[in-house]
Amino acid sequence: MSWRFFYHSSVSGALNETIFLPAVDEPTERFLALQELAGLYAASVPRDYQKGTYILHTGNTSKVGNARNFFYHSLGVPAMLIEVGGVNKEGQSIIHPSQHMLKRIQKRHLEALLKTLEAMI
Repeated sequence: MSWRFFYHSSVSGALNETIFLPAVDEPTERFLALQELAGLYAASVPRDYQKGTYILHTGNTSKVGNARNFFYHSLGVPAMLIEVGGVNKEGQSIIHPSQHMLKRIQKRHLEALLKTLEAMI
């Protein structure tokens, strides 16, 4: 099974360190399975700019113009949007972290992905 993970950073910083799933009217068994795995992934990724781990957004999301919706609904591929980055101590949104921070973020996400894949076995 193929998966799609879309990594993005919010200009405002308001959405950072959050995972968004495809928009659905009613959750199906397939969606609930995706939501469970996304929850495991979120709980495995320490946040870089705030305390705790990533948050899985469980409210409504946009149905328009999102790759995660296209892959999930049109191609039948599980997909999620992972908002990385954050807001620094000065209140500025970080959309292009330093190389050091970028490597740290990548390492944390790789470790979370491996934990999630292990949970699927």
